[in-house]
Amino acid sequence: MVKILLGAGADPAVLDRHGQTALHLCCEYQQLDCLSVLLSLSSSSPWLEIRNFEGLSPLHLAVLQGCQDLAKMLLDAGADINAMDIKSGQSPLMHAVESNNPDMVDFLIEHDTTTTPRTRRTLCLLLHPGPGRGGSRLSRDAQTSLSPDTSSSSSRGSPRRSQASRET
Repeated sequence: MVKILLGAGADPAVLDRHGQTALHLCCEYQQLDCLSVLLSLSSSSPWLEIRNFEGLSPLHLAVLQGCQDLAKMLLDAGADINAMDIKSGQSPLMHAVESNNPDMVDFLIEHDTTTTPRTRRTLCLLLHPGPGRGGSRLSRDAQTSLSPDTSSSSSRGSPRRSQASRET
């Protein structure tokens, strides 16, 4: 059906009332076959980074849906693994951590050549908190420690980060 629509001139970059393109919808509804057809078009790469009205790219949606197959297809097509969403400034990796999805976190780390050992240790602590530290939501300190802008001087006053450093 998708091939027929595209053949008849349908524009997959058109936004619906929520600002979603066809790629967004494929990811939201986990439509692997439709996504495959859309990504096979030579002109699909600009659509990979379009944000919907919630500020999310198709990769963000694939991660939030917990679908590694969709995420792999998007990454193979050239989606930016470090793209920040417009509303919260979070990358797909940070969304996976907040969703408490260790399999997706591992998948994204495996596919991200820029993930440092420090970031991996921080993520491990976030996904497997020690006694009394419970919860799967990222704390402000954890978000700061994952930020690429964090300088060593700004992290001195954070007792939680200091404690995490001593534990590793």
